[in-house]
Amino acid sequence: MQERASHDHIHHVGIEMSDSHTTFSVLCNLSTPTLVHVDRRVLPHGAVSNGVIHGQQSVVSILQPLIQELARFPNARFSLSLPTARIASHVFTFPADFSEQDIDAALKSQLDEYFPYEEEDCVLWWRIVQRTEQTVTVFACAASRAFVQSWIDVCREAGIVISFLDIEPMNILRSITTQASKYGAIVVLDIGRRMTYISAVDAQGIRELKVLSCPVQKILHEYDEKKLRDTLTSVAYEASTMINMLIDVYGITVENVVVCGFGGRDHRLVQMLEQQIERTLSPYMQVTASVSPQMRQLFRDGLPFEYANSVGVALGNSMQPPFRPQL
Repeated sequence: MQERASHDHIHHVGIEMSDSHTTFSVLCNLSTPTLVHVDRRVLPHGAVSNGVIHGQQSVVSILQPLIQELARFPNARFSLSLPTARIASHVFTFPADFSEQDIDAALKSQLDEYFPYEEEDCVLWWRIVQRTEQTVTVFACAASRAFVQSWIDVCREAGIVISFLDIEPMNILRSITTQASKYGAIVVLDIGRRMTYISAVDAQGIRELKVLSCPVQKILHEYDEKKLRDTLTSVAYEASTMINMLIDVYGITVENVVVCGFGGRDHRLVQMLEQQIERTLSPYMQVTASVSPQMRQLFRDGLPFEYANSVGVALGNSMQPPFRPQL
């Protein structure tokens, strides 16, 4: 799935790695980042489990042929979406006059309070998601340094040098932001195995973001209906509160409520949430990206949501200046 590469532009390659597959998206940095190539391959069973690499050579054997195919895209810069199963995240609020240095120092001083890592053993990265006259809201992530290094190492063995890292919730928000109209917003429920990310995005970017501990993987595996319903109550409450605030406080129309992630693939969970939120949830949404004519021919109905993560992390790497965690 490709078109002829331009040798005059940087190509941003976004890579998603999950337990079951890898997805690549290539954006050519024209006047606006434009999708020129996608690919999706199944990983050998057991090679990756809960975000941890158990079969390094199996993963490398899948990545290497893909990299050889991408050689026709010059000036390639690679970005990786890390599996969220091993990443802790939290939303912080600081005074509006905090500089980036102030934020970084404050996060490091609170590291052991909010994240299960010592400073020397972890990779910490963050970004500002909202500013008001009084406050600045920051989304921060932390992961074991050994975990992050294991993914960088497997990519390096396959011939990939990673220059940018991020996680699925932020990547998805980047890839769908422009679907919201000038006067509307989209609420996204990204239900992971352990954490749930509830966010509202409009044409200007992220307006609200909440992070909840919500261990749905274990509950769905055992399928305890009462426990699942009770667990989703907090998700429904936060989602409803966010929707009502957008409508009543900001006067913004909520055009769509999207459910995605691990839990978004379970119809029982989606039905329960619909009952509690009293809204129809969309389990599928086209990805917004500038698309080359060749890609448009392949995806006449729009780019499928399965590419949202890899498109979003590639978009993150194309930002000026790009955001890079300190490895």
